[in-house]
Amino acid sequence: MFTTPNIQAALKGITLRVEETDDETRRVADCKFLVQPFSVALARELDPAVVQHCFELEDETAGEAGWVPRPEIADVLFAIGIPLQRLAVRRAPDEAQPATVLPVVGIRKVRVLRPKPDKPTLGASFVASFDVDGQMDELGILIRLWGRWTYLTFEPLQRRLPLAPGVVRAVRDLASAVGTHNGRCPECRADVPATATVCPHCAADLKPAISSVTLTQTRDGKPLGEPVTIDAEAATRIRKSADRILTGSGKQARA
Repeated sequence: MFTTPNIQAALKGITLRVEETDDETRRVADCKFLVQPFSVALARELDPAVVQHCFELEDETAGEAGWVPRPEIADVLFAIGIPLQRLAVRRAPDEAQPATVLPVVGIRKVRVLRPKPDKPTLGASFVASFDVDGQMDELGILIRLWGRWTYLTFEPLQRRLPLAPGVVRAVRDLASAVGTHNGRCPECRADVPATATVCPHCAADLKPAISSVTLTQTRDGKPLGEPVTIDAEAATRIRKSADRILTGSGKQARA
């Protein structure tokens, strides 16, 4: 996403929705922001393809100022894969502490548009989505900022947690071994009783539940820190987090 801090953007709307997956129901807030003006520098941070599609080089000697919006651009939707972000929202660019911080935000529906058809200046809109549960205070702050200018700072989660997909899958698979089989056969995906040891639909063996797993970090064969125990409740949270990291959409991935 953008690397420039405190990008000026208007909060144009907030929509609440319910997202259902195989084993959970999530309440999600979709916040629509409009970045204006949208410069070639911000376009380059977003994706080089946005520069080529929306701007043209008019004066090679003028540097960034030599790039101008293409006159034919009216409203373009871009399919850009943006990783999950940490989003800090300020009321003013010089505000020491942000009004709120959203630790995990999904970005989608990125558009470049011309807010005023008779003006050459471009804008960029996008939808920032986050889980409402546990973040009602953050939602309340954003509602009070609705219709006002805000100043946004993005930080990709990969920079804070550089986990390769293979590592995330391994952690998810380890967490999946803890607790019951969650009422679903891993082979045919049919619903089964939580206490079943054999699937009544495909006769697959259902592994007995493991109550917990204890992990110890080591270096050169020596333990580092205290062991960490993952119980059934923690395993469920880990599986859900891993699925969201792997998909980037909040929907549960199937192994």
